[in-house]
Amino acid sequence: MFGYIFLLGKIGFYFDTLILSMAIMWLLGYRRKIVLIMASLLITTVVFVIFYVLIKVPLPTLFF
Repeated sequence: MFGYIFLLGKIGFYFDTLILSMAIMWLLGYRRKIVLIMASLLITTVVFVIFYVLIKVPLPTLFF
């Protein structure tokens, strides 16, 4: 979680959340790559829609 917080300002919300969700699922025992990728994309998309689209909260982006 400290890495997530540190990298959030560096690489942005999208990549950071993808990496975190894949890492958590891998630590919990999921080893199938397609499950990791698809679930991570779904999690990131759902969180993005909730915060950015519905609630209108700006999310950290890449440095540009």
